[in-house]
Amino acid sequence: ATQKSQGAVITCTCGKTKIKFANRVPRTSLECCCSDCRQALEWAASKGGPDPPAVPQWVYFENDIAGDVEGMEHLQPYVLRRGACVTRVVARCCHTTLVA
Repeated sequence: ATQKSQGAVITCTCGKTKIKFANRVPRTSLECCCSDCRQALEWAASKGGPDPPAVPQWVYFENDIAGDVEGMEHLQPYVLRRGACVTRVVARCCHTTLVA
């Protein structure tokens, strides 16, 4: 019997929220030093979230969520400011940015 490979999992800092993806391999990843990325992570940190890294690293997966999202009730979409191009999703339990 062949064992099915497990997909990627992103988890908030406190572990109450998990999003599982069918594919383990990300579509792409990048480092971003734009003011929006830095300010968004600084905002989350000011609310009790993890300290923002000097250079934010983002990993993008296909929209292939596998199964139920654990802790869905903790997820909150937000935009940094009116007219912003990116909607981020933060786990309110610990203010970890999970999706951007």
